[in-house]
Amino acid sequence: VLDSYNSETYADGQCGAVYGQNPPLVNACRKPGEWQAYDILFTAPKFAADGKLESPAYVTVIHNGIDLPRWTERTPWHQREDAIVMPARFARQKDHETLIRAIAVLKTKGLTPTLYFAGEGKAAWRADAERLAQRLGVSDQVQCLGHVANLPALLGRVKLCVLSTHYEGLGLGLIEGMASGCCGVGSDVEGVREVITHGENGLLVPHADPQAMADTLADLLTHTDRAEQLAIAGQAHVHRIFDRTRMRQQYLDLFQKLGAKA
Repeated sequence: VLDSYNSETYADGQCGAVYGQNPPLVNACRKPGEWQAYDILFTAPKFAADGKLESPAYVTVIHNGIDLPRWTERTPWHQREDAIVMPARFARQKDHETLIRAIAVLKTKGLTPTLYFAGEGKAAWRADAERLAQRLGVSDQVQCLGHVANLPALLGRVKLCVLSTHYEGLGLGLIEGMASGCCGVGSDVEGVREVITHGENGLLVPHADPQAMADTLADLLTHTDRAEQLAIAGQAHVHRIFDRTRMRQQYLDLFQKLGAKA
């Protein structure tokens, strides 16, 4: 048994790696002492008797899906609040700091949107975020909501959903925001690129760059028609790719395919 959590050895044999080829791009494991499960869908290569490759190896990727009917509390675009929601817990992985600093930059431009942090997490990380907002003079704009019982209602009444993060497996909070009709914005990191195609169904921002984040948000807040078009495209993309019904069908198709080969 190999402990893959933050291990610096045997890189291409870690959880999330393509064995013998590529190391994982993110830490895909929970810390020791916490249970987890994951699937590896790998089809091995086949070789003829003379050693020639008959069929190459491949990995099957099935994206997680969300329960789309849950995210239908959508206010018409022009009635939505010019505000930002980041649906994410407070943790080392998440980059609340960059978003708070971007809000401070926006204030110097005369833009003062409310920023809602929706999620619990570590109290120490939340306290750090609140101290930073206070120090930068934007504590009146930054609201740490903790657990939000009716998150679909919150996402359905604001215009922008932002996932500022250092890395993701898959940004489900961002997906849920886009399903709710928000314009999606995310850090240009692994796991977020799986969700957003820059300029087509949302916008990607350079990692940990408050100025770039502020510039992106300012553009969307002042050009709301463009933000609306990205929101429409993002919602269509989520419905097409991240529907839980589709995910179940892909698993069923895979199992039937494997069963036929057995």
